[in-house]
Amino acid sequence: MACRARAGGGWFKEGVEAIVAADAKIQEIAEAICRHRGLVFGREVGAGAFKYTFEVRQKDDTQRALKLYRRTGANARTDREVDAIKRCSHPGVAAFEFLDTWMDDAQEYVFSLEEFLAGGTLTARAADGLLNPA
Repeated sequence: MACRARAGGGWFKEGVEAIVAADAKIQEIAEAICRHRGLVFGREVGAGAFKYTFEVRQKDDTQRALKLYRRTGANARTDREVDAIKRCSHPGVAAFEFLDTWMDDAQEYVFSLEEFLAGGTLTARAADGLLNPA
């Protein structure tokens, strides 16, 4: 990765600034969704190839997971994940509440609200043998 001067001084690696700006934008969108839905934004708890996950709270202080899906490549994978979650009933898999879209500057984002399960990702829990058969 090449380094170059930034307008206003300082140096940065090409591509790094865009990643930071995108992450800030995603958090802005998550916070806006929370305000619109009457949720209290908490913190980012994870990010993967297709989505960011944030801990949020409902007015009654119930924890929920707000999942904001990346636009690129998310449609088919999002559909499969939501379909699987809706059919699944297991104490180690979060209960799905709803799926919706959010418009921001003519860009559409897909998001879902699910039960918040502390303790890491489903993939990590399965790999560690922490999921018992229901």
